[in-house]
Amino acid sequence: NTASSTLPTRQGKRLFPLLAAFATIGAVGGGLFVKFLMDVDGVQAKDLIWFAVFLILFPLATIKGVVRRLTESVGAEAAPAQTARAETRPMSRPAPENRSEIRQGIEGIIKSPLLLRLSVFVFVLQAASVLIDYQFSGEIQQQYASQPGEMARFLGNFYWVSNLLVLVLTLFATGPMVQNWGIGPVLAGGAFFMGLGSCLYLGEHFFDPAFAFWMMAFTAFADRVCQYALTKNAMQMLVTPLDAKAGERAKTLIDGVVYRASSILVSVFLLIFNVEVADLFMISPVVVVACVVVVFVSLGIGPHFREAIFAALQSRDLDISVAPYLKGGFGPGAAQETEEHLASEDPLVLLKALDVVSELRLPVRQELLENLVSTDNATIAKRSLETMKVLERRPSPEFLVEILNVSRPAPLLRAAIQILPYDADKQVHKAVAALKGHPDASVGSLATVFEIRAFSEGDGAAGETKSVSQMNIRALGFYEELVAM
Repeated sequence: NTASSTLPTRQGKRLFPLLAAFATIGAVGGGLFVKFLMDVDGVQAKDLIWFAVFLILFPLATIKGVVRRLTESVGAEAAPAQTARAETRPMSRPAPENRSEIRQGIEGIIKSPLLLRLSVFVFVLQAASVLIDYQFSGEIQQQYASQPGEMARFLGNFYWVSNLLVLVLTLFATGPMVQNWGIGPVLAGGAFFMGLGSCLYLGEHFFDPAFAFWMMAFTAFADRVCQYALTKNAMQMLVTPLDAKAGERAKTLIDGVVYRASSILVSVFLLIFNVEVADLFMISPVVVVACVVVVFVSLGIGPHFREAIFAALQSRDLDISVAPYLKGGFGPGAAQETEEHLASEDPLVLLKALDVVSELRLPVRQELLENLVSTDNATIAKRSLETMKVLERRPSPEFLVEILNVSRPAPLLRAAIQILPYDADKQVHKAVAALKGHPDASVGSLATVFEIRAFSEGDGAAGETKSVSQMNIRALGFYEELVAM
């Protein structure tokens, strides 16, 4: 939150994965350091508390200065641009907001299906995570009741291995998983493994109690790895298409209130009922039910996420550089859903869908775009041609000859010429040559420039390569035609 609120939006989003990676590396180093200390003669488990106190005090003593220097550096870089804008554009202030930040955040969560589902997801998943952590702590105490040194060594290995796996998955697997499966299944991955581990732990308690500890260790391991490698990154992606202030306000409430409230309520529940170590298995059915709820909520987030992306692209609130990053969260069905919008008869829906295809580079079918070019709406036809150019599509020669007819509107002809490949077929070159005398000067200019570029790349009609002198002579002739127009 500090990076995204202090730095510009684009820079803050770039730094978030880097800071998360450094945190994971620190966790790996901490686990290895604990393992190293426990192998040193004379060091006991209780001595580790002094190292932990030092590690906590160091960032607390330095963070204020770091944030101050960061704020000053960002302010110094932005000052010239702000001054220039103040000289050329009058300042307009929005109407003052009487509601508190907390109230605005709560209302934003209630009104947004995406944020409401995210809040339920965080609350239930954190409840399941606290219950698993309680079971894991009880099993560890029972397993290493008279061996504190072995307990510390086990925990050191547990945390450095799990955090190393988090780092590897974050760098190499999380992105492809979101790209291939979509954001919903990735969010549900942690709950799936937590529920699976709880079922196996419950079964081991009845059939093989001696192995129950290791099954609970697997469940806690899966909880930690999935939360930090999958859930955290997916949650950051979820709030990216939202308005900057509304998104950060809601994320702060979800992380600071919903998350903590879940932890507190479950902790109070455990204190009241005081579950004994021998009865820890009784918590597992509650964990399984919670995981089922989380999976159900996660799988329903995808459509709301796509809707938020579409709305942000439509209102131009989403940074173009961030849009491709969010494309993976759509899942494999994004192109199909967008193609359904491209078949609509509503011009506004069509334009919105074409914007989404262009910004996210969605691989929609070529025939859909060609059909839109053939419509009577010149704006939609022109936008469809521009979308083909963005997608680097190569229409068929027959389609191009039909579109380059002199009777077509000038804006459509301009867009068609701009998507033409310079090595197009002979009939396409003839169609372009016929447009050099078009009544619209811009169409004639583009047709002439196309011939110049096509000739410099080689003769599009014959596929021959020209010498430099031949290209200069031909270019001079085209230049004279251009000037005469």
